Amino acid sequence: MSKAIDYTLTVGSAKIKHAINRGWVLKGQECKQCHRQFVTLPHMPGVFCCRECRSRWNFAKPERHPSWRGEDGNTVSIHRWVNRLRGGKPKECEWCGVVPGLDKLGNPKMHWANLSGKYKRDISDWASLCINCHYNYDKPWIKAWKTRRQKTKK
Repeated sequence: MSKAIDYTLTVGSAKIKHAINRGWVLKGQECKQCHRQFVTLPHMPGVFCCRECRSRWNFAKPERHPSWRGEDGNTVSIHRWVNRLRGGKPKECEWCGVVPGLDKLGNPKMHWANLSGKYKRDISDWASLCINCHYNYDKPWIKAWKTRRQKTKK
């Protein structure tokens, strides 16, 4: 025996009334998020009863979002992922223990430093470093010379 579908729970009830007047067969569905029964048109199947349920489902776990790229995400998205998992912007340097001041925008002068240089989604591959420690760890002057040498060899 199937559950009774409550037609008052539908989104866009004017469309439903129009479909009933035209004699279309309506399809009863159960929402993936809230498990509430709702009605869809046969040519417009849906899995969520409303936009709110769809956004709750997508953002409950970022992996469910249609735009999720996983390991292929760019540096900005991976830094946001680290911020979310580590509880926001870093407050203290993990290496020297310094608690630096704030910049013009009120953010601490701290960075999430990627230790391996491969930007993996591995939380143990990230450390909160002050600007000086991050600069000394990355050694950009060595990377710059390597790049210049590669360009001159070609």
